[in-house]
Amino acid sequence: GGHIRGSVNIPAHELPEKLPTLIDEYKAVPQLFFHCALSQVRGPKAANRWTEALAAREEAASQVTATERAAVEASNNGRLTQQVNILRGGFGEWQRLYKDDKNLVEDYVAEYWIEDQY
Repeated sequence: GGHIRGSVNIPAHELPEKLPTLIDEYKAVPQLFFHCALSQVRGPKAANRWTEALAAREEAASQVTATERAAVEASNNGRLTQQVNILRGGFGEWQRLYKDDKNLVEDYVAEYWIEDQY
């Protein structure tokens, strides 16, 4: 029924397996936002997993020599950490607020968001 423009959908059950690859793929992105429908369970859990993986990467980097650390930082575009956020209210709130803004929401289909009247 729609999605946030530029977002990437990664099902929660696939995240643990894909995490190392995704962290490498998105290492240059300074700020990430995680969410699910309401951002009450899956979105926060995914953000927590991501944050833990970043901390583990930072810990591993701290165990190496200064020369090795410089190489790690260079391969990570100087960034070993990212700002990790959770979208307050989840996609449900996002679509409620921004569904008509084509700069923020793609492929919005109103029929999917109409609640049963009974």
